[in-house]
Amino acid sequence: MDEPIKKLLLVEDDALIAMSHKMQLEKIGYVVDHVLTGEAAIMAVRNANSRPDLILMDIDLGKGIDGTQAAEQILTEIDTPVVFLSSYTDPEIVEKTEKITFHGYVVKNSGLTVLDASIKMAFKLFEARVREQRHKADLLHSREQERQFKVIFENALNPILIADDAGNYLKANEAAASMFHCPVEQMIGMNVGDLQTVASPQARDRYQEYLKRGYDVGEFEFVRPDGSQVTAQYHAIKVRDNFNVSILSDITERKRAEHEIQRQLADKETLFKEVHHRIKNNMAQIESLLSIQAASAESADVKSALETAMSRVCSIRVLYEKLLVGTGHEEVSVKDYLESLIESHKAVYNDHENISIETSIDDFAVSTKKAIPIGIIVNELLTNVFKYAFGGRAEGHVRIGLDKDGKQVTLTVQDNGVGFDLRVTANKSTGFGLTLTKMLAEQLDGTFITEHDNGTKSVVAFEV
Repeated sequence: MDEPIKKLLLVEDDALIAMSHKMQLEKIGYVVDHVLTGEAAIMAVRNANSRPDLILMDIDLGKGIDGTQAAEQILTEIDTPVVFLSSYTDPEIVEKTEKITFHGYVVKNSGLTVLDASIKMAFKLFEARVREQRHKADLLHSREQERQFKVIFENALNPILIADDAGNYLKANEAAASMFHCPVEQMIGMNVGDLQTVASPQARDRYQEYLKRGYDVGEFEFVRPDGSQVTAQYHAIKVRDNFNVSILSDITERKRAEHEIQRQLADKETLFKEVHHRIKNNMAQIESLLSIQAASAESADVKSALETAMSRVCSIRVLYEKLLVGTGHEEVSVKDYLESLIESHKAVYNDHENISIETSIDDFAVSTKKAIPIGIIVNELLTNVFKYAFGGRAEGHVRIGLDKDGKQVTLTVQDNGVGFDLRVTANKSTGFGLTLTKMLAEQLDGTFITEHDNGTKSVVAFEV
């Protein structure tokens, strides 16, 4: 790639001499701007758009400041090579310019070859000085970084280990020595697998994988000389070749706390299951007592009342059965729950085998707080159907539907029986089951309606 064209600023108060130098220098490839005074030169370098790569400075510039004064002022503002171009050959003058800049001094009329060589040398000297300054700045920056790292390394509360690419430790701070119960001097030269005594082969393999990625985060265990086992977390990063930094944290107590929490959660889970199991058994015992009492009842009304009580207890007992086999205690599958409830209900009213039941229930989770009233509502509506809908008929049909659309849920229990008005009139029903259904619908923040056309259709709508 060609080098960019160099831009020169010629400071010369003699217009003819300036024109001659400008023409010669531009002929060999430079871009040359010309000013007559030192003040104009200062103004030129202050303009970033016209700032030169090098200044050719005459010393005697007539009125105003001379070339040495102008150069001194310019060099306080920008760093640029200055070559003095003068007819003076006095040692005092030359020495004075050398104190200002070391880039060169050319006697006028020395010829274009000498002038061009002087300009090129000035550029080389300037670039060499810039590189040296950058190198010194980098060294200072590097030393400052090393100093800062040393302060952090030595005073950090977290253990820090530095290893080469083979996994051999080069440095360790006092926090690391305290963590491993191993002196720093002894740790130097050890390998990652030597400290991670629980799984040293895996530690070496993982270290090689880490080198490919350049970073790693994980945990490992080790055993101290006193036999105590420690769990450590590490964050490792590859800074450069053979300089890998690992920052550690002792998480032994945190791990113990986590294990204790898991143990307590397991105990709580066991306790929950035991509580639900006992409640379910108690409900089953109550059901059995009611069943025995109903079987021995001589009065049809008493038997009917006992069967109704049994079905209500059954709806709650089935819920606890579902909670026992589920993974949680706050929600239950409404489909699984209602289908089991319907089967149990049919078992209570086992003398109604001529009644067919069709179900269409969407499967979704519902909270136990809502599951109980939903189950009791289904129980009450089914009880009403079994007791009153098909009196005197050889057979009947019931459809139970539960549809979910977004948050809206619609529960429908529909039969093809004699109809609500006729069943109430014929059986002199007090309507307690329907009153209970209405109250539970309100508890769900829902609505309850009944329709009578070729049977009875009960609809409960609510949100979940």
